[in-house]
Amino acid sequence: MIRNGGFRGLIDQLPQGEMERFRREHLEEIDRLRTDAGIRLNVEILYTIGIKP
Repeated sequence: MIRNGGFRGLIDQLPQGEMERFRREHLEEIDRLRTDAGIRLNVEILYTIGIKP
């Protein structure tokens, strides 16, 4: 989700060792947020409608 959520450029700048450490720590944090119902994620969504003239 981080890679596809607009942060790819930032994490791609990390050296390989730091990338692995970030991945491990991030997954540990995600695991702490998990409940039996999953992980709640509130996001804003912009809907648009276009009309072709």
